[in-house]
Amino acid sequence: MNDYVYEGTENYIFISYAHKDSNKVIPILEKMSEQGFRVWYDYGIEYGSEWPEYIEEHLLGCSCVLVFMSPSCINSINCRNEINLALEEKKEMLIVYLEPTELRKGMRLQLNSVQAIRAEAFSDEDELIDELYNSKILSCCIDDEYYYDEDMDEGSDGLMYELNIDEDSYSVIGYEGYERNIVIPSIYQGLPVVSLDMSEGNTDFEEIEIPDSIEIIDELAFKGCTSLKEIVIPSSVKEIGESAFYGCTELKEVEIPDSVVEIRKSAFSGCTSLKEIVIPSSVKEIRESAFYRCTNLEVYCEQEKKLFRSTPKGWDKEWDKDVKNVYWGCSREEFIKKQ
Repeated sequence: MNDYVYEGTENYIFISYAHKDSNKVIPILEKMSEQGFRVWYDYGIEYGSEWPEYIEEHLLGCSCVLVFMSPSCINSINCRNEINLALEEKKEMLIVYLEPTELRKGMRLQLNSVQAIRAEAFSDEDELIDELYNSKILSCCIDDEYYYDEDMDEGSDGLMYELNIDEDSYSVIGYEGYERNIVIPSIYQGLPVVSLDMSEGNTDFEEIEIPDSIEIIDELAFKGCTSLKEIVIPSSVKEIGESAFYGCTELKEVEIPDSVVEIRKSAFSGCTSLKEIVIPSSVKEIRESAFYRCTNLEVYCEQEKKLFRSTPKGWDKEWDKDVKNVYWGCSREEFIKKQ
């Protein structure tokens, strides 16, 4: 079996094409497979007495059908049978016209409502495959690590990006726009956004939405963002970096998810407007002065305070320097219920 042909239990695309078009179709299918599409086609299968049953089995098991239409396809009894069976089974279908093709009588009526695109409208195979990526019909047959939905790419205008050294991901390195509420996309130009630094450019924004592609809030990520009032840290984040929110004097609300295991030195230093924060039990390390000069802050620690220890293991002795109060063994809601 060809290495590009999918054989597995996940959703896949059944490919219907005429073998006379192989020189056009196979290079497209190989690129689709390399880019995450799960495709099944009969290239390299020897014709035999069980061949029709083999084709039918894979057509019935597919999630959708991609037809490469051409005069050769129309004149192929096998292609016509595959299309008819797919329609009978109500399989979702997408047609790619390799060249202008006049459909036979009856087939025009059958395929009238089927979505179609014309290969001639694209300058090369890569542009055609990009269009196939955007097809909702085929989207369930793309491996998650490859799947790119244009909606994921809709971050706020004015964000500045940098391709990382590994060339497999992007970082946001600043903001030059004027919106007060910023949305960071999880995907930029088809690659994940894995880190951000909002301390460069225009820092005069009030709220920011961080995607779940981010695992670390980087060092100094929001330093000097003095207008920032509210932030929800996604459940993908494991670490809040050193001085990440240093000097965010207007920051009033922060939600720390239970995915976070480390809060580094001076992470929230100088957040003088911060009044309440819950530290989940997942946090194993808090470095010195994490909340330095947060004189209005009440901290609710889900961890129980151990006897004969001033702080939990892994927490610096001065982690809570300058905070107003620290409450142990309860979230804020649980603390209120106890009063």
